[in-house]
Amino acid sequence: MKTFTLLVNGEDLDTGVYEYFPYADKAISDPLGTRRIVHQLRSGLTPQGWEDYIYARYCIGKDDTNQKALEAAYRASQKFKLFPLSARRKIYDDMHRLLLANKDEFIRLLVIEGHPRKLAEWEFEGMEIGSRPETINFYKSQLRKEIGRSEDEILYWARKPDGVICLSPPGNASASNSYTAILIFLVGNTLVIKPPLKAPLATIFLWKQVVNEALKQNEAPTGTLNIVLGNSKIVTEEWLGSPYVNDIAFFGDSKNGLAIAAKAFQQGKKPILELSGNDMLLVWKDGDLDRAAASMLDGFLGSGQICMVPKIGLIHEQVYEDFVERIALGAQGIKIGLPSEWILPIVPKVF
Repeated sequence: MKTFTLLVNGEDLDTGVYEYFPYADKAISDPLGTRRIVHQLRSGLTPQGWEDYIYARYCIGKDDTNQKALEAAYRASQKFKLFPLSARRKIYDDMHRLLLANKDEFIRLLVIEGHPRKLAEWEFEGMEIGSRPETINFYKSQLRKEIGRSEDEILYWARKPDGVICLSPPGNASASNSYTAILIFLVGNTLVIKPPLKAPLATIFLWKQVVNEALKQNEAPTGTLNIVLGNSKIVTEEWLGSPYVNDIAFFGDSKNGLAIAAKAFQQGKKPILELSGNDMLLVWKDGDLDRAAASMLDGFLGSGQICMVPKIGLIHEQVYEDFVERIALGAQGIKIGLPSEWILPIVPKVF
């Protein structure tokens, strides 16, 4: 069985404590059978036909795993912040090359986790654009910039590394969302990332085979990147209480995120939050109803779990009935299927 290990202080860590990940297609089409197989594997049994249900197992951290990762990240931060900017910039050329080289396997893992194939391809496209050389060059240009001058002085802004950053990405699009954190290395920070406990495979693969490989190829200090996995509450509390942690980046529920932010401030740490919301679509009486309805139907993408699609529609009363009619027609064109099926989540044009 394929095993996904953790990463601590530059070494793959097999803790011997495992959870089992089923194919999303199987979990949807045969949920009872899938749960039975997973339960038997957890009990140390080898049920017949498990290969049809289970894709891989993955490691769960032990009591000291997170602490070791934080210590490794701190040691690396003292060296990495001294790396020349040109050396840190080169990491991203290799990272982009490795992302492209691993595209097919990465998208396959997203589908296994339950992402519709077209959605997985869209996620990858955004990641690729966001890490192109021209994109990284723009961010590099923002690290140090003149913002004013007079006869007597020149005023600059300069971005400096904070140190150790801990990242908790969202549970439903962990890999693509977490990839935005690659920019922390450009400034000279180090990272501890905790993928979601229930669906970590694509995230572990991405950060090991793409990000960590690029860091190694450019001789970044051992421990610049660490990957841990465990109970979110316990891991986050350890981050909040650790003297090695400078920033905590959290994606998720607003109530939990604001509570974490308050505790982080109290501990002298910087919170970086991407919290839940209910995106609203506003349609006035002179709006383009076809385009507005198509935008509203985007709410069905990814089973309604996409963060940047409309969740609520506020429609002017004079066009309300016409708008609802268009939504009803569009809903008839939605195709429902398994993640692996090559279908569009919605019909893009129905009117």
